[in-house]
Order: sequence, then C-alpha cells, then structure tokens
Amino acid sequence: MATGGVTTLGPVEKFTTTATAAGPMVTNLQRFGYHSQPTRFVLNFNEALNPTAAKDVANYMIVSTSGRKIPIASAVYDSANHTVTLKTVDRVYLYDQFQITVNGTSPSGLTNTTGQFLEGQGGQAGTNYVQSFGESILAGPNLTMAMGRATRSRIMRTWPSERRFAAGIAARDEARAHRVAVQATHAAGVVTAVRSTPKAEAIDAVIGTFDLNRKLHRPGHA
Repeated sequence: MATGGVTTLGPVEKFTTTATAAGPMVTNLQRFGYHSQPTRFVLNFNEALNPTAAKDVANYMIVSTSGRKIPIASAVYDSANHTVTLKTVDRVYLYDQFQITVNGTSPSGLTNTTGQFLEGQGGQAGTNYVQSFGESILAGPNLTMAMGRATRSRIMRTWPSERRFAAGIAARDEARAHRVAVQATHAAGVVTAVRSTPKAEAIDAVIGTFDLNRKLHRPGHA
C-alpha cells in the first residue's frame, strides 16, 4: 500500500490450491488378427477403470478414412492388466487407415475407479482419446482355442513374413507422405517467390510443381 509516496508491505496472505486428480490415459493401441482371422483391438490404460463404462461398446468408435463405421461387437475389460479388448463384428481389412475414438466426456465416458474422466487430448481430463492408425499397430495373429492345432501352427509359420510385409507397407506410406510434404513446402516457397518477383522462371517452377503433385496423387502412382 502507498501512503504519501511511501510504500509499505501489508500482511502476508496464504493461498491454498487443490490439485485436480489425474484421470486415466491410453498408453498403447494394438491390433491382433489379420486376413481370415477375427480382428481384435487392445487398448492399454495406465490405471484401473470403472468397469461399467469400460465395457460399454458405445464408448468406442472406429471409422475408416472413407467414413465407414466399423461395428464393435463387444468390449472386454481386464481389470488386472488395465486393458480393453474390442472385438469387431466383421474382420477389418489390414491395409487401410482408420481412426479410433474413446469417449472420455461426461456423463457416460471412461473414468477411473474414483470417477475421474479420461485424459484424452493433451493431458486434459474429460476429453476423448482420438488416434489414427494403420497396419503398423499389428502386434500378432489372433489365435483362439477354437482353432485346430494345424491351423494354429500354420498361422505361426506365416506370421514373421506377414509382419515384414506390414512393415514394408508402413515404410512405403511414410515415404509417400514425406514426398508430398516436401512438395507442398516447395510449392509454398515458389508461390511466395512469384508474388514478390513474378518472373517467368518462377512461374514455370510453379507449374512444374503442380504437375508433379498431380502425378503423386494419381491413382496407382507409387
């Protein structure tokens, strides 16, 4: 406080803050099963969940990049390992891109055993977990007790080659995305140059860039 040009300190005030309890988080997403095998998606969490919300299939949504919704038949919660296994109604094509959304919002979203809602996005409690994925999350074949011994043996023999093939597809997609990003950056730089100094050489460079982008997006072009 200031009085007559003299500043004096007032009494020390005490403040207390209440820390907000952290909610559960998804720590991993894996897929089991490919081709003719049933598809399973396994979500790992960092702590125990409210089993009622965890087993509610309405709290999970999987869609393809084309917008097709993948029906989920069941959600099995394992309280010992803090996992939820999603079983789809139909087999899901391996070499496609998908997006999974886990509901973490009030009133019916996933919570821990004390009622704290899911930390889905950026460590923010009460938000959805949203993740895009492809064949790179394939963790192994889906072996069931109903399979005969010969079938299980055949699947395990082919699994190493399937894993290598999936890794190759993922690497190819990553390289393609990198090329497109590089071309987009180059195009933006050239357009800036055209706007500042509209020379014929710069205009030709822009046209060439657009032609290359059309080739990259042409169906069947690697």
